Amino acid sequence: MNSQSEVLRRKKVSAARFLTSLALCAVALTSLQLNAGCRRQADNEASSPEAAFTRFAAAMDPERGDRESLWAFLGPDTRAELQRRAAEGERLGITGMSPVDYLHPSWTPSEADIESVERAGSEGDTVTLRVRTYVGDESEVMMVRGGDGWKVELPFEHPGTAGE
Repeated sequence: MNSQSEVLRRKKVSAARFLTSLALCAVALTSLQLNAGCRRQADNEASSPEAAFTRFAAAMDPERGDRESLWAFLGPDTRAELQRRAAEGERLGITGMSPVDYLHPSWTPSEADIESVERAGSEGDTVTLRVRTYVGDESEVMMVRGGDGWKVELPFEHPGTAGE
């Protein structure tokens, strides 16, 4: 009888250890998932201005881009200009357009066309990037560090947009 109760006790201990191990694994997995979720960055919170610009270019893609995420990439001057253009559009009777709708895809090369993005200079929280395309075009883009990541400041002196 003593051996039967000892076997039963050992089985209970083994079951308890198994359940404890299972619970600890579940806690560890949950902790890893929460930690990964906390570390996930918003699109514009890339660790470098180069990475943020590349993500912006991908979001600008007219076919595969994510127009909804574009606003997060834009610096305060660019946002103000797009809001001004949207207000002007409304004044002229153009309805149903958000400020993001006034972004034109040609203002930045598509992600697929970008050969390189290099830092050309920096001053404080402002970085100038040199963007080269595979066809040999080169342009400079200003990035500013905001409270929630790197932002693109678009120059509005593009051909055909002067005075708009």
